[in-house]
Amino acid sequence: MECDLLMIKIEKVINKNDLKAFIAFPSSLYPDDPNWIPPLFIERNEHLSAKNPGTDHIIWQAWVAKKAGQIVGRITAQIDTLHRERYGKDTGHFGMIDAIDDPQVFAALFGAAEAWL
Repeated sequence: MECDLLMIKIEKVINKNDLKAFIAFPSSLYPDDPNWIPPLFIERNEHLSAKNPGTDHIIWQAWVAKKAGQIVGRITAQIDTLHRERYGKDTGHFGMIDAIDDPQVFAALFGAAEAWL
């Protein structure tokens, strides 16, 4: 029998509370890293908002990875429709990848993004 505490659960970011947790996660991951400068929450929130006119041509999805109910990673995947129109390729992009030092978490996050793309 598997132990639920060790399983990685990937969840889509689907509402404002999810997005808030997604944006805040790096603050809990890098609190003691002197090289990490936290972004302004309001800027990240507006950047990822559906109201951002700069992203009208971008389709995207965000996910968080959880272990024992706690966020341990995050990722986004994007499809830029203007890029596809110009280059005629089925391309996609990923970003905002942050996670604990666990290859299984990274594999699960990249797997979610790859499956979506």
